[in-house]
Amino acid sequence: MNLALSTTAPDRREDDLLRRSFVLMLKAEGKSPMTVRRYELSVRQYQDFARQMGFPRRPTREHVAHFLSSRGDCLAPNTTRNDYMALVRYFRYLREEGEITSNPMEHVKSPRVQEKSPDPYRPEEIKAMLAVCRGKSFDDLRNAAIVITLLDTGLRASEFCSLTVEDVELDSERIKARA
Repeated sequence: MNLALSTTAPDRREDDLLRRSFVLMLKAEGKSPMTVRRYELSVRQYQDFARQMGFPRRPTREHVAHFLSSRGDCLAPNTTRNDYMALVRYFRYLREEGEITSNPMEHVKSPRVQEKSPDPYRPEEIKAMLAVCRGKSFDDLRNAAIVITLLDTGLRASEFCSLTVEDVELDSERIKARA
């Protein structure tokens, strides 16, 4: 399905097919399930917005900038940046597949994100978390290990949840985390 020759707006079915094809490509590249879900959501939201606004099949950078601007008005800067990253990859994919003749993201600058680290836990907060895990039952010991690992490593909950037994090296006290 080559959409490059048409300037009319794509319908929902065409959008769905292109998005599903893009998602399959991301999975084939070995992207994490979280990345795939996030990119798919961003692309779907762009497609819905583009359809509502009557954008053509070959959007310009102004179309994409309009979408990102509208998102930036009501969402956290990191969310808008995630949308930007997803659309960069999506439009590159469409260009590589011959679905569009030029990439509208080529001259769209990435939204600024203020890097702000979360405040560290206060000692009383750490004590309270560990107090909940006191005990000798399996659940208590497991929960204490989870809390201590998260506190000691700074892993995100999603990174921790994706760990496998092979990712944990007990002898060297190392954990291999993937985003």
